[in-house]
Amino acid sequence: MSNQIKSQYRTSESIDPLECYDLIIDINSLHCISSMNNVEEFGAIIKRDEKGAEKYEYYKNKSTTVVGMLGYSNAGKSFILSKLTNLKIPDGYAIQTKGISIKYPNSENSNFTCLDSEGSEMPITETPYLTNSDNDTINAKKYYEKLKFATLDKKATEIFIQKFLLEYCNILIIVNGAMAFRDQMFLNRIKKERGIDKIFVCHNLKDFIKKEQVLNYIDTTFKNDIFLNCEERVITNMDDEKKDIYGHYFYEKIKHPDDTNTDLIHIFFANDVRSEENTAASYFNDNSINFLQAQVKSLTYQKSFDAIEKFKKFLIKNGGVFFEHDVNQQCIEEKDIKYDEEKIYVDKPLKLKECNFDEFGKSNFFSMNIVPDYSYYIGQYKNEKKKKKKETDNENNEVQQEYECLIIEIELPGKIENPELNLKFDFDTNKQIFTLKAKKVDVDDENIETYNNNIRKGIVELSVYIDMDECRLDRDNKEKPIKCKHSNGLFIVYIPTC
Repeated sequence: MSNQIKSQYRTSESIDPLECYDLIIDINSLHCISSMNNVEEFGAIIKRDEKGAEKYEYYKNKSTTVVGMLGYSNAGKSFILSKLTNLKIPDGYAIQTKGISIKYPNSENSNFTCLDSEGSEMPITETPYLTNSDNDTINAKKYYEKLKFATLDKKATEIFIQKFLLEYCNILIIVNGAMAFRDQMFLNRIKKERGIDKIFVCHNLKDFIKKEQVLNYIDTTFKNDIFLNCEERVITNMDDEKKDIYGHYFYEKIKHPDDTNTDLIHIFFANDVRSEENTAASYFNDNSINFLQAQVKSLTYQKSFDAIEKFKKFLIKNGGVFFEHDVNQQCIEEKDIKYDEEKIYVDKPLKLKECNFDEFGKSNFFSMNIVPDYSYYIGQYKNEKKKKKKETDNENNEVQQEYECLIIEIELPGKIENPELNLKFDFDTNKQIFTLKAKKVDVDDENIETYNNNIRKGIVELSVYIDMDECRLDRDNKEKPIKCKHSNGLFIVYIPTC
């Protein structure tokens, strides 16, 4: 192997991300977005140098095409980004992408703003609430609880960033290596998302240096992907009279239930270290990036994008997706958002939901991690009315009798069958134990019901312990029965108080 090719695998050191990006909204913990969650370092940190600040002010009201970059860690997002935007990344260095990293147009002739994101499934490192030393200073049970919470926080933060890109981007670029099962699942879900004009899947085959290797991958692996329904097309130069073939891409039109469409396009890249041995780079990489640049420039729909204002509005709009809250109230309001030029944070206590989410923030109980698939919130008191017969000497009359209820909201994502509710008093702890037991059923696209076959076997049993003195519950509730409403995976339970 030549020295040129070896250099790609050299241990690299990081450069300052602000050498490549104009603005960074560095959010590495959704839990720490709150200033009142007992952490010293809180908020999404705003990073920009003087040049980046000028670009932000100039472009925040300008109309551009917004391009989002998604992909797993080490898939090659920075490589594709450097090619697309003509960024000069020094050889042997790497960009450590943080949170949401934004690159504004290089000139008036460039018409797109790029939103890069930290790679999915990056390892969990030290957080403001969990460090390596905690394993030695606290007992195993507490450390495990912290570790479990760090897993929840990491997953929720990744989903938050992905949802932000899906909400505000016209074009989405997904970068993966040789197709793996996780890539199939991710792409299959993203195909169902509406509102994106074009999705480009960049297959970055960085271990391949021969043109024949890439073509063989396309024929034997890519074309046999059971989730794809693409037609093969070729890249040609319209100015070339011979119409020589300069590359391959695969096209699929996705039709959504609301009669909108998304164009899904697969393109291919190989190892980009140029040498006599590398016959793949000049055939695939140059033509694929030219094709991608032309496609981005051809999109006529543009919009202004003020990243900081959009981030604040996104927190308000989606706070209830990620944090516990009373369904009758807004989780995060405009007055709760604070911005001081250096950070954006929420000035109220917030608690992450313990529901499973998929990549798009939708409740999902097919999960391989250690996060529970339910969430509950003990809410406010509310007056309920109950009809009761009142006997008099001559006739029976129905009257409205009001009594106070404690509200418990329980989110059980998915379809629920045969829910059983029970409330009993535990004399040992002086607490009421409210128990909800149900069977969860998954419904696929064809509305065929199949029972959940994960580790929980579809049976959910959740017990909530309620302090008698604090919540003023009556041990005898014969005259005031428990009421329950259920809709779209959310149980709202009304428990009478004294």
